[in-house]
Amino acid sequence: MTAAEVPHPHDFTDGDPLPHLRQALANGPPTYKDDTAPEVKDLATDLCSLNLVELTQLNYLICKKLGLDPNILAVIKGGLSSGGSSAAEEAPAAVDSGFRRVVLREVPKGVKERFPIMKLMRAEDEKLSLADCKKALESDPTVLFERIDKDKAEEICNKLSDMGLLGLAENVD
Repeated sequence: MTAAEVPHPHDFTDGDPLPHLRQALANGPPTYKDDTAPEVKDLATDLCSLNLVELTQLNYLICKKLGLDPNILAVIKGGLSSGGSSAAEEAPAAVDSGFRRVVLREVPKGVKERFPIMKLMRAEDEKLSLADCKKALESDPTVLFERIDKDKAEEICNKLSDMGLLGLAENVD
């Protein structure tokens, strides 16, 4: 067979190299019948509007109702990474240094909303300037205090909670 005798792909498609693509574009996106119950759609909408704290609380409630450990994700992760054995057996015990860092999860946008946080920061550490406080609030993650005593960190988190904010005291090595 010579090169002139070899059929061209256009010979099989009436000169159109992408007939199926053109037909699909002409038909538009496929439509599927949605058999989802309205209650399930409403539930999905409500779940998608939850923040991280509310999702954590939901996880806890569902796990308790089902009789599961609320920390099931850590157990599953440990089981997968260790080849199926228990995460508690494999994981080394976390060492508590007694020091914490205070992290603010959601920082308010406006200056008026941020000012009480800056005031709290300066009350806890007199060496901080307003510029230092502003810089800390604009960082990601928002670490308000680094390496402070456990009791003081809990006290600061409680004060933040009284302001309607979520502050977490994370263990520092």
